[in-house]
Formats: sequence, C-alpha cells, structure tokens
Amino acid sequence: MHRTTDNSAATTGANLNVPRRIGWTFGLVLPLAITVVILVQQLQRVPFENWWSWAIQWELLALVFLLSPVNWGFEILKWAELLPCGSIARRKREVFYGVAWSMIGPLKMGAIVGRVSATRKNERNQCVRAFATASAAQWWCTVTGAALALLFIGMFKTGFTLVVISIASFSLYFGWSPKFWKSLMKIRVTGDWRLARRIPKTRRKTVLQLSVGRYMVMIAQFVLVLNAFHHQESTAWFKRYFDQIFGGPITWGLTSLAPTSIFGELGLREAAALIALPAPTPKDTAAIIGAMLSLWVANLLLPALYGLHLQSQYRNSPRHPSKLHR
Repeated sequence: MHRTTDNSAATTGANLNVPRRIGWTFGLVLPLAITVVILVQQLQRVPFENWWSWAIQWELLALVFLLSPVNWGFEILKWAELLPCGSIARRKREVFYGVAWSMIGPLKMGAIVGRVSATRKNERNQCVRAFATASAAQWWCTVTGAALALLFIGMFKTGFTLVVISIASFSLYFGWSPKFWKSLMKIRVTGDWRLARRIPKTRRKTVLQLSVGRYMVMIAQFVLVLNAFHHQESTAWFKRYFDQIFGGPITWGLTSLAPTSIFGELGLREAAALIALPAPTPKDTAAIIGAMLSLWVANLLLPALYGLHLQSQYRNSPRHPSKLHR
C-alpha cells in the first residue's frame, strides 16, 4: 500500500529542483504579463459601447454549447480505451474532475493530478501513462493542424518546421526510440510510470483517431462561435470562413505553447485568437473576445463545474473507499 502511494507521488509530483522564484516567473508571471499586454493593446481599439451592443445569433451559440458534450465525449472514449478495466461512468467522472483541476494547474499538471486523484490507487501508475498517451495524441493533432494552416496561408518556414515536429512526434507516439528518447526515459522526472504496462499500438491508434475527431469538433465550435458573434460579417463568406477555419488551428497552436493555463487558458486563448484572426474593425475585435469567452464557458468552465459535482457525488456515495473502510 505504501509503495503504491509513493509511486503515485513520484509520478505526479516529479522533483525538478527548479528554484521557486524562477518557476513562478516562467510558469505564471511571464505568460500572464504577455497575455495582459496583448489584450490591453487590442482592447484599446474597442469602443466601450461595443461591449454592450453584441448582436448574437443565439441558435449558433446554442449549437456550440450542444457540441461541448460531443467534444468531451471523444475524450472520455479515449480515456476508457486507455484504461479499459472500468465503467464509462467512472472514466467520465475522472475526465471531468481532471478538467476542474486543469483550471488552475500549469503544464497540464492540474489535469493529471485531478485524474490521478480520482482513480483508484492500484490504477494510478497506469493512469499516468494513459494520460501521457492521450495528451500526446491530442498535441499531435494541434501541431499538425497548425502546420497545415500555416502552410495554407503562406507561412512556409514555420509551417514546414511544425511538419517536421509533427512527423517526429508521430513516430515517437508509435514506438520510435532514438538514443535521446531512451536517455530521457531513464531520468528521474519519469518517476515510476515506466513500471506501468505498455499500451498496445492498436489502442494508441484508436486514441489518435478519437483525438482527430475531437479536434474537428473543436474547430467546428470555433467557427460557429465566431459567426454567432458576427465576426467579419461584412466580409465575403468565402474569405470569412477561410480566415476562421485556418485561424482556429493557429489559435490552438499558439495556446498550446503557453506554459500555464491561467484558469483554463482564460485570457491566453483570447490573446492567441486576436493574433491569428483578422479584426479590421473594433466590432470584430469585440466579437473575437466574446466568442472566445463563450467557448471557454462551454468547453472548460461548465465541464469543470460538472466534474466537481460528479466527484462530490462519488465521495458521498456508499461506493467511496472511505465508506467501505479500505
């Protein structure tokens, strides 16, 4: 029992011996400062009265919220595929509780701590490996999508660089082990997660397919929410959809580079979208910010609250280990 607990602690809280001041600077203060600067610069273009005159297509906004369960449904299926010894209801609770923790944790540590703490003790080593696999699959979709978008809009150097990263990460995901990767697997940071069972390629392939499905849902939500707030409504429909469809992957790509998720990317996504999307008028700038805030509520805030509710129900249920005297 003590060994399991120690292993879990080693995996979830790897000791990098980074000075606290440096960690806070690069993990929170610097990203927050950059985000604030970008947002302030963009918000100065928006007349105050525009914030109170949003014209919203409510049917499109409702569709964005209805797609949120589909978005997270793909993630639940991924989690169940990687941890097959458990019910879907249990995996759903673990995923959504991870969302609640992801609102405050840097470097995805919040999400992994939430999921690990919600799983049973005998599953925690495997949970860490499963989370790494699921995150790697989704990250590959983000990098690949951003690479293709950059190539389409003519940013060839950056696009080709990301293509190379995409190919390398795809190879690592399916088992390529160069010397530097083998050395990385031996350092202390990896903890005891190497003791967990290897995930078969067939399961990793299924998880990658589910990740692509989830990514497509996220892009659909991105386009829908922008049109719900009438982003570039005076622009020709072809150009508008072109900008939005390719702006979405670039926004996700920029967001994924941030080392911390300030309240689940609140502010970071808005700043990234303002960089990736054209905003020829103050009204368009306000539309982008309103759209991204709505997307944050639909895909992060509400799922996080639902995760807290599910975990609270579980803790008060007779199935909780504390009620079973384990």
